[in-house]
Amino acid sequence: MKKILIIITIALLTGILVTSCEKDVFLDVGDVEDLLVVEGYVLKGETPFVLLTNSFPNGQTIDLDSLFYSGNATVKVTDQSGMEVTLARRTANELTTVQKAYLSEQFLLDPIILYFIPVYIDTSNTIMGIENGTYNLSIEYEDKTLTASTTIPPLRPLDSLTYVKKENFDSLYTVFIHLRMTGSGNYVRYLTKRNSEPFFPPGTTGANWSDATFQGAESLTLPIERGYPSILVRDSLGNLPPGVEERPDDISELGAFKLGDTVTVMWNNIDRESYLFWSSIDADGGDTPFSSPVKALTNVTGGLGIFAGYNQSFYTTVIIE
Repeated sequence: MKKILIIITIALLTGILVTSCEKDVFLDVGDVEDLLVVEGYVLKGETPFVLLTNSFPNGQTIDLDSLFYSGNATVKVTDQSGMEVTLARRTANELTTVQKAYLSEQFLLDPIILYFIPVYIDTSNTIMGIENGTYNLSIEYEDKTLTASTTIPPLRPLDSLTYVKKENFDSLYTVFIHLRMTGSGNYVRYLTKRNSEPFFPPGTTGANWSDATFQGAESLTLPIERGYPSILVRDSLGNLPPGVEERPDDISELGAFKLGDTVTVMWNNIDRESYLFWSSIDADGGDTPFSSPVKALTNVTGGLGIFAGYNQSFYTTVIIE
């Protein structure tokens, strides 16, 4: 049940709009309370934004009208200086390019779909994500209050990307990251992109690295994986969009990039709570929302989902002989 409670917003909306405005989608989300699902981010150099969707009991049919929370909600974010802003309800087409990339992390969104996704944004640019910043979220709705807190941790940048040809393959390569990690409390979520494909999380080794990955050595060289699309980016006939390749059948080719690829790494330094959330979401080991349900951890008191700070950076290399 990959991201069923959180980024199901985009998956459902994509399916509904591509195939039929009246399409119903049945998902087994287990027994959950009638709680709001929060998907909120504060990215370094960007203003905060928040999506609110409804949670559904097991067996309930979900459609476009019932997916998004349509009631009155007051969504506020406060930063470490005490500055507070009330977010305005708009549509996702008003997000910045970087924000849209995080909103659609595993999904290919037609631009028209963005006009149908309600999102709460800081229209006044009052609060901007900064390194080591702390951010508190408050959501008031129907005499209830949800709260969450997150930080944007220090940037632990990559030094470089390199690549090595895979043994016994003429045109497949493993890409390596080189970095220095100091101190403790280092958590990372990374995604990869090849050529014009969107960013995808790696499919076999996991996109989330804990502090334990980096302990014991300041200078590290680690392999990274190419990511592949999940079922959620396919159209109603099961086809992938042009330019997006299938996961290879040969297991020895998994995670490898090809000669001529332009490889981009999205490297996100995150806090421990965000790491635990994404690790629990990815723990089912599948890439379909119809696989066995998984209980996602949350840092939202009184609700479900995630409010996460990201210190993001991007790195690119071109694989040549």
